[in-house]
Amino acid sequence: MNEERRLKGALWHTVCQIVNDETNALEIPQISPEYTAALTELVIQQLITIGSDIEAFAVDLRKKKTITMEDIFLLTRRNKDLQNELGKLSTLKTL
Repeated sequence: MNEERRLKGALWHTVCQIVNDETNALEIPQISPEYTAALTELVIQQLITIGSDIEAFAVDLRKKKTITMEDIFLLTRRNKDLQNELGKLSTLKTL
């Protein structure tokens, strides 16, 4: 099995677990496998886009070879709540 297929399988498993946990917590009917597969594909496409954007911010804008938290914050600039959470995490990691 190639690496991409293995990662997609692991992501699908994680998405299934989150969907199951959330449907149980919210007491809503079971979600179809097709929904979970579509959601997993959406997550994969979003991750690909995020990876490309972060790489572009690092390489094109700053001529760097290393992605930094500054690049991540640039990516999340429209989501202040996410920026706040990432800021908390980055502070914890540097202490």
